Amino acid sequence: MKTHILLLLTIGLLVGCSKQESTLEPELDNLYYTSPLNLAGRENGNLTVSLQQLRDSRCPIDVICIQPGFVELTLLIADSVHSARVKAVFYDNARKDQPVSFKLGDKAYSLMIKSVKPHPKEGQQLKIEDYVVGLRISSR
Repeated sequence: MKTHILLLLTIGLLVGCSKQESTLEPELDNLYYTSPLNLAGRENGNLTVSLQQLRDSRCPIDVICIQPGFVELTLLIADSVHSARVKAVFYDNARKDQPVSFKLGDKAYSLMIKSVKPHPKEGQQLKIEDYVVGLRISSR
């Protein structure tokens, strides 16, 4: 668990310090960020993940709210032959956040949203291009 947190913080710092888009070729089961990005599977072939829709109802950082809110996401995940539109909800709460299962052909996967950045601020209008989503995809 400590390793995952350190990995997340390290990647977050690297992503936060650089606004450049790069082509990544990570392996499944590791944490990566999309906007869009390519995920290379071990023996499962390449997966492409792109953020299609995002609705952010989280409480802005500089506001006091009764409810923390959540983020609704729609991702398009594809391999070389199949594609799936996957909907997920991110609460930023370990008890509420759950993996989402999906299939590409006969291969089953699990998707877990780990982070959605930036957190909204009062009066700020963010576009979908402004967001970076941390996610983990595992083959099942």
